[in-house]
Amino acid sequence: MTATKVLIFILAMFVAVESAAEGSLKIGGSMVQSTDSLNITSAIKQKWEHDKWQYDLDSTFNYQKSGGSETTNKYYNSAKVNYAWTPKGYTFALASIDHNKFRIDNKRHIGGIGYGYKILRTKRFKASNEFSIATLKTDEVSEAIWRNSLWFQFKVSSSVLITNKYLVEDGNYSRNQTSVEYKFKNGITLGAGNLYTEDTNMQDNISTFNIGYSW
Repeated sequence: MTATKVLIFILAMFVAVESAAEGSLKIGGSMVQSTDSLNITSAIKQKWEHDKWQYDLDSTFNYQKSGGSETTNKYYNSAKVNYAWTPKGYTFALASIDHNKFRIDNKRHIGGIGYGYKILRTKRFKASNEFSIATLKTDEVSEAIWRNSLWFQFKVSSSVLITNKYLVEDGNYSRNQTSVEYKFKNGITLGAGNLYTEDTNMQDNISTFNIGYSW
């Protein structure tokens, strides 16, 4: 099953779920006329929970221009559905599209299945580990790969949240995303983040500041 088909399947399931959603929307950017530079970032997350099912959508976009020339043009979209077999263990299906204009294989399409385990769940700290087998399709190759990810979230206080997710694929590609967020009582958030990606062809590191809203 291709990544596109898996993505369509999961999105169709989202529509059928009649439960309250939680999520966040973040935007950031800067423009300096004297150097003709522009920076735009955006991110949206959505989560639905229904009985033993959980549905997640994640989308980010980063664009940078300096001296009149593009330096960054990338986006990442993913969809995932989980089914909990035990309080800590679950299986999942996922699909993602990772686009980077300046990478040799600039589009990475992923579709796969896997198993996840909730390592820790407390009032202040959460951590999960996921392993999956997937199909990777780029402009250059189409092959089966393994993926492993580690996610943690630390609630410093009622207003401050730190999140990190590290992903590695076949030892040839890695992605680490870190964010720090301050949430006001009305749902408005201020945050900072860092996204680092590395493969056999290039390394990329982006730091962002944003304002958003969570519900």
